[in-house]
Amino acid sequence: MPPVRAPSVQAMNADATWRPLLAVCVDSMTDGFDLDEHRHPECALIYTAKGVLNCEADGQIWTIPPKCAIWIPSNVPHRCWAVGRIESYALFVDPKLDPRPGESCCAVKVSPLLRELLFRVAAFPALYPMDGAEARLTPVVLDEIGAARREHLRLPLPADPELRRLTDLIMSDPSHKASVAQWAAQMSMTERTLARKLNREIGMSLGQWRRQFHVARAMQWMADGRSIKSIAFDLGYESTSSFVTMFRKMVGTSPARYFSGREGEGGD
Repeated sequence: MPPVRAPSVQAMNADATWRPLLAVCVDSMTDGFDLDEHRHPECALIYTAKGVLNCEADGQIWTIPPKCAIWIPSNVPHRCWAVGRIESYALFVDPKLDPRPGESCCAVKVSPLLRELLFRVAAFPALYPMDGAEARLTPVVLDEIGAARREHLRLPLPADPELRRLTDLIMSDPSHKASVAQWAAQMSMTERTLARKLNREIGMSLGQWRRQFHVARAMQWMADGRSIKSIAFDLGYESTSSFVTMFRKMVGTSPARYFSGREGEGGD
C-alpha cells in the first residue's frame, strides 16, 4: 500500500479555531494504510474499533487490537500502519490538558465509557461551542483517559544495529527456526554474549522476544480473517495446538477467544 502523509493536526486546530479536544476517524476497511513517521504538538489517543493497528515509537512497536488504544505524548515521533480491514479513531488533546503527564507511550485498555466518549467527540462539529455540552464533556474524557489501565502490547526494538538486523530478519521471516546458538554463530559471538546484549537492549531473551512477536503478528493475521491453522503454520509451529499453547501462556486465553471477544465489542 502506498504511504500517506500525516494530517496537519496543528492546521486543523489552529489558534483561531482552538478546541481542547479534536477527534478524527480513520476508516479503511479493505486496504489498510501506512502513515509516515510524524509528530504533532497535541497528545494523541489512537483507538482501534475494528482490525489491528501497529504503531512504532520510542524504539518499540505496539500492536493494538480492538478495545485498546495507544497513548502518544506531545511531540513524540511515531509511525502508524495497518494491513487490511481497519477502523480507528484518533483523539488529539491540548498538551496543556495532558491527562497522563510525564508518561511515555503506552497501550491502554479502553473502557466502554471511554469508547462511547471517543465516538461522541468524533461527531462534534469542528467549531463546537466552548460553553455547550461538548465542552462540558471534556473533563470527563480527560478523566477516563487518565484512568485507563496499561496493556502489555509492546514489542521492544534494539538500538544496536547488529541486534536490529537480527530482529528485522525474524520479522521478515516469522517461521524461521534458527536457534540462539545458530544466530550467535552467524553474528560471530558466543551465545552468552548474544544473550547479554539482548537483555541489555530489550530486557528479554531472544525466545521471549520471538514469542511476543509471534503473538503480535498473529493478532494482525487474525484481524485479516486468517484461520488459526494457517497462522500456526506460517509462524513455524509444528501444530496448531503448539501455537495455541504458546498464545495462551503469553496472553492468558486462546487466540480465537481473545480476538472474538474483542471484535464482538469493538465498535458496533
